[in-house]
Amino acid sequence: MKKNMILHNAATSMLQIVVSGLTLILLYKVLIRLIGIEQLGVWSLVLATTSMAQLAAMGITGSIVKYVAQYGASDQGAKIALLIETAATSIAAIFLVVLAAAYPLAERYLGYALPAGLCRAAVAILPHALAAYWIAMLTSVFQAGLYGSQLIAYRNYLLMADSVCYLVLCYFVAGSYGLAGLAWARVIQNLLTMSASWVILRRNVPGLRLLPYRWDRAVFREIIGYSMNFQVISLLAMLCDPLTKGLLSRFGSASLVGYYEMANRLVQQFRSLIVSANQVLIPAFAQLKELDPDRIRSVYLKSYRLLFFISVPVFSLMAVAAPLVCDLWIGSRQPGFVQALLILSAGWFVNTLCVPAYYAGMGTGELRWNVISHALMALLNVCLGYLLGLRFGGAGVVAGWAIALALGGVLLGVSFHREQGLALSEFLPRGSRWLTVWCLAGMLGCYFFSGGVAIPGPPVRGSAALLVCFSALVALPVWCHPLRREITGWLGGLYQKRAVAS
Repeated sequence: MKKNMILHNAATSMLQIVVSGLTLILLYKVLIRLIGIEQLGVWSLVLATTSMAQLAAMGITGSIVKYVAQYGASDQGAKIALLIETAATSIAAIFLVVLAAAYPLAERYLGYALPAGLCRAAVAILPHALAAYWIAMLTSVFQAGLYGSQLIAYRNYLLMADSVCYLVLCYFVAGSYGLAGLAWARVIQNLLTMSASWVILRRNVPGLRLLPYRWDRAVFREIIGYSMNFQVISLLAMLCDPLTKGLLSRFGSASLVGYYEMANRLVQQFRSLIVSANQVLIPAFAQLKELDPDRIRSVYLKSYRLLFFISVPVFSLMAVAAPLVCDLWIGSRQPGFVQALLILSAGWFVNTLCVPAYYAGMGTGELRWNVISHALMALLNVCLGYLLGLRFGGAGVVAGWAIALALGGVLLGVSFHREQGLALSEFLPRGSRWLTVWCLAGMLGCYFFSGGVAIPGPPVRGSAALLVCFSALVALPVWCHPLRREITGWLGGLYQKRAVAS
């Protein structure tokens, strides 16, 4: 893969995350005003139940990126169209069967997590949510085909359009029809995105039929071996969200689930902004395994050092900005939201550092430690969420999930370093150590300052002042970091190439 293609794909991936993040902020602000935080919590729980049906995907979507890239690298381009159609027909058929089995399980889950009145409203929109999820899973096959074919920029543009269109649909529909309108908006938007993804894929991948109806037993058996390991990962990952929200509703309230949903989506949106550039390396790792496996270690180290350099200030900034975000986004200081944002920021920060090792495993097909780390996270999520929920309520449930995230990431990172013969000291790159010290000092200073000094005026003014001070404190070590200069050089070179080409 050419370096300028990687940079272009990474740049559009980051732009997509920015656009999605902005529309997400606007979406939740609109939904709180139109349907209220309690109804938003109900919608979040319904979405969690639909994710339980992800078992039907059988991990097939995760294998498409790897095999499309692998076929392209080994001059087997003729198999790509058959691979995509086989995956699409498999997902469509199996998912229809599983939806029937998932419905009563989802009803039981909602009955456990919600009081009777809210449960009836949730069950009423459950069929629409399951239909939207079926369409989304089929769409993921087509977008995985774009990803593996190095058409990542097209995929990112589609996702940006999806976010904006869904915001517009919700604005006009949710106010009139409430939760039902929210569900119908998701169905309509998923149909539009699926159709656009298929049209673009057909234009760029020779051999795809107008309707993806072909199925090949040999191709299915080839991808299912990789898919089974990936399926275990998908199953464990999808169980965590409904379990966390169910425990949170049980030990807290539906409103607390709504605040958790907002905080978690916000953290994951910023996390996606950080890791999006690394996602383009999945097909790169697949190609390196075929063409030059000795380079996997060096590519991993470059990716990890860059990820660490970006993650430390971003997650620190998110923690410091939690009160200000709450004031501006929700309109008042809500301790449940602030606590969730702080706790999740810590858990997702540690987990994010394992992303290069995770993607290396996906690209090379060596998924053993990926599976084990997800198993650990799922087990700890259940045990810690329940035990800490009994003792500390909703905050304990969130803390249990954050601890599970962190320990799962540590296990995967340590295992990968040992297998590659890398020193554990590489987890704290030499060039980022002073940056880490400055960020920790800044967060501690903001914490003690906010608790001991009263700033006149509304709370938002004091929160904004602390955020400005923290940003000024860490700006110098970020600017002086050697990777900052390297990134600037990459972007400058990419801009010059585009200028010459035009």
